[in-house]
Amino acid sequence: MVGRKLKLILTICFLLVCVYLVWNPQPKLFVPNRGGSSNAKRTEISFGSSVLNEGGNARNTWVSLSVCWSKNTEFLHKQHFPYKLATKLNTRLWHMKTFVSTVVFVIYDVKDKFNVELRRYVLDLQHIGNKVILVPTLPNMSCSLQSQLQRLFAFKQDFIRSTDLVVTSDVDAFVMDFNIFKPLEENYRVWIFQYKRFVQSGGTMPMTFIAMTADDWKNVIGVNSPTDLVSANGNLLKSASQWFYDQTFISYANLKSKLCFVPWIHPLWKIVKLDPLRYDFNDSGTCFHGGLKYHDCTYMRTHQPGGCTWWHFYPHERSDSLYKAFYRISELANKTSSPAVVD
Repeated sequence: MVGRKLKLILTICFLLVCVYLVWNPQPKLFVPNRGGSSNAKRTEISFGSSVLNEGGNARNTWVSLSVCWSKNTEFLHKQHFPYKLATKLNTRLWHMKTFVSTVVFVIYDVKDKFNVELRRYVLDLQHIGNKVILVPTLPNMSCSLQSQLQRLFAFKQDFIRSTDLVVTSDVDAFVMDFNIFKPLEENYRVWIFQYKRFVQSGGTMPMTFIAMTADDWKNVIGVNSPTDLVSANGNLLKSASQWFYDQTFISYANLKSKLCFVPWIHPLWKIVKLDPLRYDFNDSGTCFHGGLKYHDCTYMRTHQPGGCTWWHFYPHERSDSLYKAFYRISELANKTSSPAVVD
């Protein structure tokens, strides 16, 4: 009798394990080779754009995003900002009405490698339609800094072709105008959507949004990893705040490549430690200069000339603010294709 009961209990336990595995599939941890791109097969959904290259062939447009899963940054009081939620809502908006693809780098602490919540988070992102790349934290770099720099290296992924366009963005930047990337149809080498804003402010080039082909990203950056980037540019970055390493470096790289320029009196030349060109250089054939319409909208600034193109959040905002903006943008997107305004 005891043996029969034990057998019954074991059978029930086996069935419960089977049910759990069916209803709770575990995502495969994908860790890219730090020395090069991985050949691992990927099965996530992606939606390619119809932008044509010079040869008339269609090329995909990828929005490159990165989030630190294990810990928020403490810079600018952002330690409590819901970045993980922002990433989900951000990418849902991209896939709702646009034809871009999205690649999301999820940076995690090695202690979280088998964390069930991390695996569920990855599945959620994949179900939205993202390519998700899990990257463990580096020994001598903070998770937040690695997250900021990792998105610059999307060109290394084997599913991104050399002619594809890669656009950097922030996870707390919610697209509102679903024709925002119309300028990508024009024949430039670099697109700096907030060009006029940063030229007027005297700062560095904002990461939201900068676009180049994957091949140009590779050539302009010139290194293979966030670690290499920091070590090779110590003199450039030593006077910059870590929060602005990415913007400082990409500003330096773009000016050095001579694809984009700023006026010779602009402070950026001094920031990136380059000698200014003392004449007006014409980069109209290589660099898209985005106007003020690409300035962000926020709850403090709800309108832009021509309508808002994207929505940004302040560090003190929380999940309720993200959901409010997301549902309002979604509602307007279903009613019209024109730029949205969130009241």
